[in-house]
Amino acid sequence: VYGAHYLHDGAQPEGSGQRTRWGNCWVVVVLVVALPCTGGRTVGLPVLFRLFRPKDETHPDRPSPPELGRTLIDMVSKRFGARTIELVADGAYATRAWRDLPERVSLTTRMRANAAVYELPPASSQGRGRRALKGARMGSLAEIANTATFKPVSLTGRDGRTRTALVHEFTCLWYKPFHTRPIKVLLVRNPHNTEGFDIAIASTDTSADAGELISRYDSRWVIETVHQEAKNHGVGDARNRVKLAVERTVPFGFLTMTITIAWYQLCGDPQADLQERRRQAPWYRQKTTVSYVDMLAALRRELIRDEYWAQAHPITNHTQIKEPQLPSMFTASAAG
Repeated sequence: VYGAHYLHDGAQPEGSGQRTRWGNCWVVVVLVVALPCTGGRTVGLPVLFRLFRPKDETHPDRPSPPELGRTLIDMVSKRFGARTIELVADGAYATRAWRDLPERVSLTTRMRANAAVYELPPASSQGRGRRALKGARMGSLAEIANTATFKPVSLTGRDGRTRTALVHEFTCLWYKPFHTRPIKVLLVRNPHNTEGFDIAIASTDTSADAGELISRYDSRWVIETVHQEAKNHGVGDARNRVKLAVERTVPFGFLTMTITIAWYQLCGDPQADLQERRRQAPWYRQKTTVSYVDMLAALRRELIRDEYWAQAHPITNHTQIKEPQLPSMFTASAAG
């Protein structure tokens, strides 16, 4: 298979002994939006893709995943020159590939526990020579947390519930990935803990407050649900081997997800689909919004109505033909 290699599969549970898999690795840019058809719940729209291939002796100059991601974001930035872009990425993407981002493009990511941070450079340097690019090195994040003062911050999660986190924030330089661009660091702690921190978040958007940055990083989880839904509905299952087929099939599958969600926002009936879903599964009382499975079922019913019913003889309109794509069928097939 073109571009296949051994890679870490984070979807497998720890201790399973199967966290290394053979396959392709993709860098995907997902647009996170809150749509009226989902009751304001955020969904992800996959829009850009690059196949990652690791370096080897023959190709030592192949780009890394962060470098591929930077290429895709530069494409978005160039296409939408007047837009402010709030980029969120996993901690593995915090590399020097993101140096010299435009001011209107910010990156929020998770910090490594051993990240080396520095104070901002002094306003002026005495004597001759080049102005200092960074100030004195600060302690480790754990050392900073031990002496820091944490303040409560109210947060609204993806489920709409309000929670409280303890946060210590400060501005510094994370020199290796962001060079001389100042960043805001948030050390976030569970209110039930009295020492250390649970996660460290870094953002080049120093003007945003702590609650906004935490919510922004929290939205990164949407890309995980996008990959899960894509795999459940066949993205990546095609048995392709040659270069063009491998490079085209997975992006095509992702783009069909984007088109399906966009169609449903424009033409779908979420209230009717939600009521029908509740009628089919009355025990599912906590369901308050439509899912991607509901959107896909609605689109397939519409396609069948337009392409089949217009030509079918009335005697052939069997019940299983009229309603062949119930959401429960997709769920069962995905589970199998």
